[in-house]
Amino acid sequence: MEKLASRKLILTVIGMALVAISTFLGVELPAENAEALFGLVAAYVVGQGVVDAAATVAAGAKLGEAAKGVANAATEIKEEVTEDNIPFLPDDE
Repeated sequence: MEKLASRKLILTVIGMALVAISTFLGVELPAENAEALFGLVAAYVVGQGVVDAAATVAAGAKLGEAAKGVANAATEIKEEVTEDNIPFLPDDE
């Protein structure tokens, strides 16, 4: 559902609907105006895509940093834990 509420999709549909409605109503949209409308929509969609991609890369970098932190913490815990300092392990008798 989130994809259907995308501003890129909504703007693209509105741009196409404007051209279709103007044609249906018999209002001839000059070619240069139609090209300008499609150019604006395309520029917005591409620009927003770049912004979305940058946000995804940034989120991935943060996730990678968090994973490294967890791995480092696990390594530290593993180094500190030995059989001698775990009270709940049964004796090997």
